[in-house]
Amino acid sequence: SDLYAIWGSDSQDVWVGGKDGRLLHWNGQHWTASNLASRSTIFGLWGVSRSNIWAVGQKGSISSWDGSSWAEAEVKPTTDDIRGVWGSGTGDIWAVTANSWPLHFNGSNWSLFKSGSSAGSLGIWGSSPQDAWRVGYYGLVQHWDGIRWNPVDVNTPSYTPGWTRFAVWGSGPNDVWTIGEFGT
Repeated sequence: SDLYAIWGSDSQDVWVGGKDGRLLHWNGQHWTASNLASRSTIFGLWGVSRSNIWAVGQKGSISSWDGSSWAEAEVKPTTDDIRGVWGSGTGDIWAVTANSWPLHFNGSNWSLFKSGSSAGSLGIWGSSPQDAWRVGYYGLVQHWDGIRWNPVDVNTPSYTPGWTRFAVWGSGPNDVWTIGEFGT
């Protein structure tokens, strides 16, 4: 089965997810297989701890792990594919969709967050509640400053149809990297 997402709290606790809701868990000695009830393909995994992990994916699928079982979110704020998830803590989690605004979880509810561009996103990463980055279609790069998503000019080539940034990662607020099409 195809796998698209990975997250771990340490070498004894690693989760991977993929096609048809497939989940594999590494406990340091062996892999255990399970599936989300929805069978939705998983595109992103992120966690606060071993007992607080989020899986996002196809058709707005959002599920959480409480240390013993996976449960789907009661309310889906979108039916778009959710491509990535990152948070600074239990009450501040962001998810990015392939076709719309980012989503935010405040510790109780998920909602669409209409700030910045509605261009689809494929990747998200951050270092704090006031420092997150999302990247996506049409060369999208936006920075979250704790209040709003702001466009970032990153010296990219002029617009090319279909030009996309796929992922973002950093080691801190002043060291952020993106990758995408055409060698960007």
